[in-house]
Amino acid sequence: MEEDSPSPVQTVTTLASVSAYDGEPTSLELLQEEVNALINQNKSLADCYKFLLTTFMALENHLKAVQQCHIKDTQDLKDENTTLTSEIQHLQCLQGQPPPETTTTPTPQRPIIPLPPFT
Repeated sequence: MEEDSPSPVQTVTTLASVSAYDGEPTSLELLQEEVNALINQNKSLADCYKFLLTTFMALENHLKAVQQCHIKDTQDLKDENTTLTSEIQHLQCLQGQPPPETTTTPTPQRPIIPLPPFT
C-alpha cells in the first residue's frame, strides 16, 4: 500500500459562523449562553412589568377610595351648610329679623389659553 494514496475519508473545512452580537466565532455553548442570557433578561423584564402593574393597580384603588371620601365629605359639608343656614334663618325669624338675602359670589374663571397647532 502506498503512503501517498488519499484517505477514503475526506476532511471538510467548515466556516465558523459569526455571532451578531460580538463578532466572535460561535459554538453551540456560546449560543446557548446567549439564549439563556436573553431568557433571564426577559424574565427580569416580566417581573418588573408585574411589579409595576401591581403598583399601579394599588394606586388606582387608593385614588378611588380617596375620591369616594372626598365626594362623601363634600356632600356632608353641603348638608351641614344647609342645616346651619336653616337654623340661622329660624333664629332670625324668632328674633323678628328679616331673613338675609342669599347672595352668591361668582366663581372666578380661569382664562382659556389656546394650544399651539399640532404639527
